[in-house]
Amino acid sequence: MKKGFCLLVAAMMLLSLAACGGSGESGDSAKAPEGFRAGYGKENITPSYTVHLQGGTWSERKTTGILDYVYATCIALSQGDDTVLLYTLDMNLATDNYIDPAKEAVSLATGIPQENILFNATHTHSSVAVRYDWTGVEKYKEEFYAAVVKAAQTAIADLSEAEIYGGGIATEGLNFVRHYIMLDGSYAGSNFGNREAGVKSHVREADNELQLVKLTRAAEDKKDIVLMTFPTHGTFNEHGTDISADFPSEARKLLEENGYLPAYFMAASGDQVPSSWIPGEAISDYREYGKKLGLGLGIVGLYNIQFIVDQDDNVFVIEV
Repeated sequence: MKKGFCLLVAAMMLLSLAACGGSGESGDSAKAPEGFRAGYGKENITPSYTVHLQGGTWSERKTTGILDYVYATCIALSQGDDTVLLYTLDMNLATDNYIDPAKEAVSLATGIPQENILFNATHTHSSVAVRYDWTGVEKYKEEFYAAVVKAAQTAIADLSEAEIYGGGIATEGLNFVRHYIMLDGSYAGSNFGNREAGVKSHVREADNELQLVKLTRAAEDKKDIVLMTFPTHGTFNEHGTDISADFPSEARKLLEENGYLPAYFMAASGDQVPSSWIPGEAISDYREYGKKLGLGLGIVGLYNIQFIVDQDDNVFVIEV
């Protein structure tokens, strides 16, 4: 099992939570260090006016409607006097021109050092083109900054004692590498390859692992937090003009319906896209894809998944 995502979260925690060395006991439960807390905040960052969308024919796409809302979620992780904030944004990119001022605003409002704040974009191709100063972008900035500050304040106020679990499971057939070796020996790098030339194989196998970090909170009035990642671009709606969080919206909705507080981190594999006509039938509906992603993890209820501790490297893994 690839452990990169779990290690990323652990590294972010260890960056500031010096006391959070952590060790687990074997079995189906895992203990976080004493005093470890987690909190969750979520804010709608959907613009109510026309903006440029980033993805597809970027310079030509302006919003004409809303397919589904886009959000900023914030997970606060705290140990003693130290706190780390992990943001996930329904945007294509977390670029410096937006994120640096956002970190400053959040740090000023909360007192948390900027180096303890991580922003991640889900890489939807149907959200605000924050990379460029196009239609609506400047107006959007102030609303965006206010939203991420509020999400942080909510997450901090929501902090509650928690335990950490994590791991991954293979979800085959939901993504593929968009780089192909063709029958004539050439390479094709578009999303769908060159059908006329014929596809021999992919340049490499796709990373089909869906990874999960679950923060289980002891208080009865506090829902558990689930942070997941899957290495696929949100390209289902990239040629439309409606704003959309793409498939992560449906996966998160499934989590919410089952009593969890969800966030989605874009994985690092940037050349992977949703399942296409290679090797099987295409999934054309992003909502169907999101549901398959959530169900592929057995996310409904999570009761059928056993959590254990790998004591060799102290990374939590899932055993189904």
